[in-house]
Amino acid sequence: MEIKRLCARDYEEATDLLNLVFSQAYAPTNFQQMLPLLYKPTDESMNCNFAVVENGKIRGIVGLFLSEIIIGDSVLKLGGIGGV
Repeated sequence: MEIKRLCARDYEEATDLLNLVFSQAYAPTNFQQMLPLLYKPTDESMNCNFAVVENGKIRGIVGLFLSEIIIGDSVLKLGGIGGV
């Protein structure tokens, strides 16, 4: 078992797993449609996701999505967690 940061070539497998897992617990889910700004088949987008890989297959994913907001003269750095 290993933990790896995902890249564009992992997009289809990762989103298929997320859609499957979340669809079983809730209603049918489509991460590509629901969160198009977070889930794109690019290295930049997929690098926000870390996966547990076992026997060459993604078994679990957690996303760490960084952003910044400006309030007055202050820049606040934020991180959102998703896809757990």
